[in-house]
Amino acid sequence: MKKVFRIIVSLFFVTIYPCTSMAYDFSADTVNSDESTTDETSDFGEIAQQNGTMYMQGEKLDGDILQISILAKDMTTPVLGIAFHLKYEKDKLAFLKYDPGNFLEIGGDPFYLVKNDEKTNEVIFGETLRRDDSFPLGGEKVTDVYFQILSGDKFSFEFKNGIVSTLDTIRQDIDLIAWENFMFDKNAKTIADGSIGEASVLASSSQNWSFVWTAVIILFSAIPISYLIISYIKKHSGMKKIMGIS
Repeated sequence: MKKVFRIIVSLFFVTIYPCTSMAYDFSADTVNSDESTTDETSDFGEIAQQNGTMYMQGEKLDGDILQISILAKDMTTPVLGIAFHLKYEKDKLAFLKYDPGNFLEIGGDPFYLVKNDEKTNEVIFGETLRRDDSFPLGGEKVTDVYFQILSGDKFSFEFKNGIVSTLDTIRQDIDLIAWENFMFDKNAKTIADGSIGEASVLASSSQNWSFVWTAVIILFSAIPISYLIISYIKKHSGMKKIMGIS
């Protein structure tokens, strides 16, 4: 029986070893990568590498109309869709309309879903290509959003719930996208806000923890399986003894 138990334990460690090795290799690669790249600091901590940036530009048009352009740049992964909430100051601005950009149009004819939520003073924006379309890289204009200026000279805009997605068998969110907030001054034209909106950021530590949790799950799964195997062997060994005595 001890031999059987040793075999089960050996199989368990053979199974779990690749997970720990992968965690170590990932950590080592991350350290080496950090040494050769410049870290960028945001509200989400140190980011070793970005997969793209979403940012804004502004222009005042005739009739106190403010045009805010949402743009993408440096997208390193093919983009299937883009979604975000654009928060604005409702006491200073009133939403008028949006116009499609030309970024996802490079790859096909995307679907749009745009809504102005007056309760939260957010423009909810989403667009996506079809599975059979061509997904663009790099960057271009995503959309233009127009507001009527009610009062004030300075207007701040904030990204919330920002998501850029790709398609790899299934739809997946792209991590390490920087979402840059924005401020517009009628007198100074544009001002970089300097803050970062809500982005999906995946730190290396979360990757390491995922491997740890995988190992823990394997461990707890192995315990009942081992018990069932040992019970089965005991049961059948006992039956053989009884048959031998008979």
